[in-house]
Amino acid sequence: MKIFQSIRGKVMAISVAVSAAAMVAITLAVTLATGWAIGATIENSLDQRLDEIEEQLAAGEMPQELRGTGADLVQIIDDTGAVVASSDWATDVGPISEGGLAAGEERREERDRVSLHIDVADEADDTEEPAPEPGPEPATTAPASPAAPAASSGYDDAPSYTPAPAPSAPAGGDSGYDGGSGYDGSIRSRFAATARVFAQSGLLDADLADLPVTVEGVNLDASSVMGTEGPFVVVERGVQTPDGAVTIAAMTSLAFAREAMATVALILAAVMLVALIAVAGLSWLMVARTLAPVERMRLEAEGISISDLGRRLPVPEQDRDLGGLATTFNDMLSRLEAAVAEQRRFVSDASHELKSPVAAIRVMLETMRDHPDAVDADTLSRDLLSENDRLGGIVGNLLLLARQDEGVSRLDKQQLDLCDLLFEEATALKARTSCEVDVAGVEPVVCTADHEAISHAVRNVLDNAARYAKGKVALACRLAEDAGKEYVEIVVSDDGPGIAPKDRERVFGRFVRLEEGRSRKTGSTGLGLSVVRTIARQHGGDAFFTEPELGGATVVIRIEA
Repeated sequence: MKIFQSIRGKVMAISVAVSAAAMVAITLAVTLATGWAIGATIENSLDQRLDEIEEQLAAGEMPQELRGTGADLVQIIDDTGAVVASSDWATDVGPISEGGLAAGEERREERDRVSLHIDVADEADDTEEPAPEPGPEPATTAPASPAAPAASSGYDDAPSYTPAPAPSAPAGGDSGYDGGSGYDGSIRSRFAATARVFAQSGLLDADLADLPVTVEGVNLDASSVMGTEGPFVVVERGVQTPDGAVTIAAMTSLAFAREAMATVALILAAVMLVALIAVAGLSWLMVARTLAPVERMRLEAEGISISDLGRRLPVPEQDRDLGGLATTFNDMLSRLEAAVAEQRRFVSDASHELKSPVAAIRVMLETMRDHPDAVDADTLSRDLLSENDRLGGIVGNLLLLARQDEGVSRLDKQQLDLCDLLFEEATALKARTSCEVDVAGVEPVVCTADHEAISHAVRNVLDNAARYAKGKVALACRLAEDAGKEYVEIVVSDDGPGIAPKDRERVFGRFVRLEEGRSRKTGSTGLGLSVVRTIARQHGGDAFFTEPELGGATVVIRIEA
């Protein structure tokens, strides 16, 4: 979706995701804490009642029925496994524990399902039926219900049997229920009454008077008998009484805790959903407000063109992050403006420099055409070659600088005997000038460099020194170390007028001349030192002026060894 491709959409999605994860964790923690707290309260209430019963038993009091226990089911079981006392409604429920716990021993277990054995054997109906008239014995007698499975301890996993609700008894019959909603009647009476209702309804092929109730017992799920859902917690304690050890067994439902957990989870989920919607809306609005200065900066940048680089982006003063971004962009615009200005000046100066030799060549050729007898051929050839060399030098320097600016300059570096190179350049300089060339400071040095590039740089420096020297040029080379790195330094000095300290860095600019008229007269283009620095930096070094050694200017070309 396009909405998530924007900063606002991404921030909103991240905020909603993080908030949702936090809210789910909070909901889970609160829900579990609620269930644990309510469950602990239920179990503590049961434990308190068991403590009271334990005190009674230890004092020799043996209640026959446990009324008002506050638990769903409480039984006292002797060492034979028989129930000697139980909750008043559960006199027909078999033992939920095997008993036999030693005094002070306790078992606690939580189960989703508990099977209860209901004993209905040897019990007649609550109302007596009149004796049947003497007569022939019926041919067949159908049992009221199938025989119940064997008695269980209450901890088996046998499938429970839940009888269908008994139909209403016909008029004059006894259903065994007292008409209330609780279990006020006897369990056995209800089973007997149910069997008679089946017989009276014609579901059993027998007379009511001839129907014996032979059901001995049935296993039912605790949730069906007690009217509450699981899970159930079963607690067993061994207690020592004056008559021997007995076991107190109690069972209660934790359904209320589970229901509370579900209710809390539902409420929190609804609240969290509303909160998530609010978080999404607030995130969208806050990010939109935060990015408003960025939009203003974008609109301002959109209006800046190459012909109007003097404009700057507005700097948000109240936002340190966006303020830094705007300042950085403005600095970049300043550098771009300076670079464009330098490029324009470079093009203008290059055009001007190229125009001079081209114009000189044109004048010479026109003079030769119009006045062939007034021009000496040898002089004209010499002058044309000089201007051509000047033109070629300018073009070569411009090409070198352009390649360096584009980052496509390639060097053929190899092992280079610097002494041989310097002696060759010194010999060539002696042939071009009348100045004394001193090479006493040249030491035997070997480095890795591009022979043609280094020769070009040294030639430029030597020509520049000879152009302004009064009578002497000195050439030297040496090893140097700076910041833990080894370098080779080529030093060229002259005894000319020198360069003022404030101009020593400026002269490395392109087309920079300290004395415009004099430089043109001597043939300088203002590109020589700029080319020298470019070549030195291509070799991992630099070019700079230092304190003069012969009274004039001293330039150092430093390259990596």
